Amino acid sequence: PYAQSIVDDHQFTVAVRLNVAAQHHDLSLKYQLWHEAVHCLAPVNSMRTLWFEEGLAVQCCMYAPPINRQYRKATEPGLKRHRDWYDPWQAFKKLKATDEQIRTIHERAPERKFDLITQDLLIDVFEASQELADTLCCRLGDTRA
Repeated sequence: PYAQSIVDDHQFTVAVRLNVAAQHHDLSLKYQLWHEAVHCLAPVNSMRTLWFEEGLAVQCCMYAPPINRQYRKATEPGLKRHRDWYDPWQAFKKLKATDEQIRTIHERAPERKFDLITQDLLIDVFEASQELADTLCCRLGDTRA
């Protein structure tokens, strides 16, 4: 029912599975591809994504070059119903992250994996509060609604 990056640690491959909406709507296709591209930057074989990474993925796809204001405005109400995406995105937006900060945290993360970002790293790179850093280091559940 949702797009997903599937990691095979043995074959060293990543497959991106898109949901059915991508078959019928060009902007939905682009939205899903941009979102999953973030997860492919440093893929891990887990559905328990850090809120930081999930929030970044939503932010990137909502503001990707092909996504226009009209599509973004139409998409956000539906996104609110999917707390696994909306809540991390709202927390991520509080960072007011710049491209340079995203590059920095990606470079400084252990193994360059967003999945291994720590609260201390978020505080150092973004000057985030401890509370926001703790929130962004929460993990999504094993299944998504």
